[in-house]
Amino acid sequence: MPLCPDCGGPQPDDDLLALHQQRYCKARRSGIVSLVQPTAAPSGPAPVASVITEAPGQEGTDGIWHPGVDRHFYLPAWVGAAIDRLVRVSDEAPVNLLLRGPQGSGKTTLAKQVAARHRRPFASIEFGRLQEPRDLFGERLYSPSQGTYYQKSLLWRAIETEGCVILLDEINRAENPKVINPLFALLDDRRQAWVDELETHLRVAARVVFVATINEGWNFSGIDPLDAAVRDRFHSITLNYPDAGVVMAILEAKTGLDARKASTLVQVTTNGVMPPLRSLLKAATHLRLGSSYCEAIRLGFGDIEPKELEAMLQKAESAEPTFVLDNTARPWV
Repeated sequence: MPLCPDCGGPQPDDDLLALHQQRYCKARRSGIVSLVQPTAAPSGPAPVASVITEAPGQEGTDGIWHPGVDRHFYLPAWVGAAIDRLVRVSDEAPVNLLLRGPQGSGKTTLAKQVAARHRRPFASIEFGRLQEPRDLFGERLYSPSQGTYYQKSLLWRAIETEGCVILLDEINRAENPKVINPLFALLDDRRQAWVDELETHLRVAARVVFVATINEGWNFSGIDPLDAAVRDRFHSITLNYPDAGVVMAILEAKTGLDARKASTLVQVTTNGVMPPLRSLLKAATHLRLGSSYCEAIRLGFGDIEPKELEAMLQKAESAEPTFVLDNTARPWV
């Protein structure tokens, strides 16, 4: 498929070109940019850990890998420029980035795209799985052949990897809030922490960037407010859902849904506020596979409030008045 000269994105066939120019290109000109091109490699010999391939990227065997570039990931232009500047600063000074925003707004994907765009290795640490502070760095194990030994965690290995972008995913979801205490010294100018079990310092390698994500609000269970002293160590950026034009372009590009159906799906699911993009992508996939709007919405938005779901379904029924949901139980053979 040829690329559009206005926005750099895929240009559709002639019958959809007008819709593309109205939505996709208009969104581009209004200040939304796609992180599609990796930045130039640093001058001089490239570190071993700085090699990246195009999508889908290179999976690592030890949890550290090289994400591929997502050519349909969008950010407000000023946010993309600010992040690029921060990553360049990381060559000389410690950089930590805190991403805030509603679920499905692209926080985790943005962290991966920072690594892809700047040719950096990437590792993701899920804080919801951590129970004690010692879980951050590793654990003592025993095997008949080796006896008792210390197995370093993914976080430890990532910290020692030059240039690594380390995602601290949902940093405020740890079962024990004290889990994040050992991070204080790693996140500030000291860039090292004492590990009691090994009686040694863990030092952060050069050019490492920590990217933390956080969900906040009454509707998120199992989380704690992030300590002010931790927040103070991060540059904070708040993400929101993209506007309708960008969302439609993403649905078309990522799921193959045609422009007309993408437009209708966005219209029937938007009630003053754009719904989570993750849910829209699920619904769009079902729609492209042959589901009706009502079926696709039920399957893609199963986790929202019943009143919101009912409002969406009512609007969907008006978009396809002849459809009747077959709720008859039959043998599935």
